[in-house]
Amino acid sequence: MSGIREFLANRDRGSDDIVIHYELLRLLAMHHGLDLASYFTSYLRDNWGMKGAKNEGFPLRYAGAWGFFFACLELKKLPANIAMDELVWGSSHEDPRLATPLLMVVGAFANKIPQAHLDAIVSSASFSPSRAALMCIASATMEDKPNESILRVLGPDHPVQVVIALAEKKLVTSSDDWERKLESDASLNYWIGSLKHGTNAEWAILYSIDALFDNKLDLAIDLLDVQSQDLATPVGTLTMFGMSGGI
Repeated sequence: MSGIREFLANRDRGSDDIVIHYELLRLLAMHHGLDLASYFTSYLRDNWGMKGAKNEGFPLRYAGAWGFFFACLELKKLPANIAMDELVWGSSHEDPRLATPLLMVVGAFANKIPQAHLDAIVSSASFSPSRAALMCIASATMEDKPNESILRVLGPDHPVQVVIALAEKKLVTSSDDWERKLESDASLNYWIGSLKHGTNAEWAILYSIDALFDNKLDLAIDLLDVQSQDLATPVGTLTMFGMSGGI
């Protein structure tokens, strides 16, 4: 792994292929046991971008954000040496391709993050009910209560409250249970249907809901769908591990 990091550090924007760097960062993210959380956050402001008709954006930022997500998933905690200002900045970013994995981390460990940092994310111009719901579901996947300041954004009648209650009470143990619940709850059914027409954050909610119920809901959302960066340049498909047992 040190060879990959050395290659990435000595990049040449004039001749290197950004997609190779993107894929190598994703490869690093898949190796368990490496304490690379701080390393991945160093990419969050990387301005090496791709141009083109599809407005690809900054894939190294995206890979760094997902690398950070996987590093925290492996550690099952937020590393103590993380620069919180960077995490707040990325989680508040208007580009959901960057913000989504960071919001999942912040949500998962929200009750261990200083309230001032959470308040900064919640009060940002980019914060939305979808982002709040994603953070709440991420908290639930780690068997923690969603932070009250995030719940207040959604209100007491938001369907995310129903989803969390179903998981806590273990009322859904199969896709059939889930379908019956959707049939009996019009508000929940409408919300889940609307998420399927969203983008990264909304797909991440569906993916996380499935993880919350031990991947038994057949929601047909793959992690690669959530990670989609809309890159015009073909990239290899790397098999990512599931979230069962955590976010």
